Amino acid sequence: MQSNMGDVTAEEIKHLKSLLKRYNSRYIGERTEVIQEIDAMGERFTDILIAFLQRETSKYYRRKRLAKGILVTGFSTMVFLTIWVILTKHYMVFTGYGAFGSLAGVTGLLAPSQSYLSAVNILAQREDKRLVGFLAEALATNRMAGYPNALKIAMAEVLIRVLPQLTRADGSYLNPQQRNALYSLLKSGERNKETALLVAIMDGLTHLEDVGAIPALEALQKRPANTPNELAIREKAQLSLTPLYLCRERLETAQTLLRPSSQHVFTNELLRPAMDVKQEQENLQLLRASSKEGE
Repeated sequence: MQSNMGDVTAEEIKHLKSLLKRYNSRYIGERTEVIQEIDAMGERFTDILIAFLQRETSKYYRRKRLAKGILVTGFSTMVFLTIWVILTKHYMVFTGYGAFGSLAGVTGLLAPSQSYLSAVNILAQREDKRLVGFLAEALATNRMAGYPNALKIAMAEVLIRVLPQLTRADGSYLNPQQRNALYSLLKSGERNKETALLVAIMDGLTHLEDVGAIPALEALQKRPANTPNELAIREKAQLSLTPLYLCRERLETAQTLLRPSSQHVFTNELLRPAMDVKQEQENLQLLRASSKEGE
């Protein structure tokens, strides 16, 4: 399945946002019309949806970095002022500390847009390999906090069905952040209640030959197992590690073979030591003398 995301236009993104807005309509008829229009667009809709999600994700991480910078600066300033007040005994400054309460509002920068939430809702109804990374990322981050559990369950069910279908050739469908999201789900997943999801994630990562998953799998393997589900997860982690260890070994061997030798051979290196200038002049004089004698 080839993607043509590179030629998605601004007009197509604008139209998608309009569809997503109408998708949330409280009128069943309008929502049905949107679904029919999406179906009529076929694979092109998936291309546009992926381009939109990539933009939304990029905006989210920019806002996240901004929020982190504001919070770090705000708390650092508060700590500095507290130390200064204690040292100088200007306790009246404490009355102005209420201003720092506004820092709590910074978390609003991390709230997802309504368009993004609508897009995720559609994702949960489409079983497409190219979309599993966005589903994993949505589940693993705080962007879905407070959203209906029914949607999260639907997203997990899609991952359970699609992740085991991945192959090594599908590696380009998941970027590093989305792979990290899968690692995070492995680490934080409830082994007794989310067994099927964790197994599907391990299957997907193994089929992708993702050696980056090794630390998360090793952590699962080492965790105590007291219930049948926990034992099943630990056994699955062990089975997944075996091919990934072999894959890592192949990669390391290939890198070793490609690494340049420590002994460099230069093309201008002479096969015998070069003579100094004085010795070369003496040899030339001997050659001239022998040539005169021959005459």
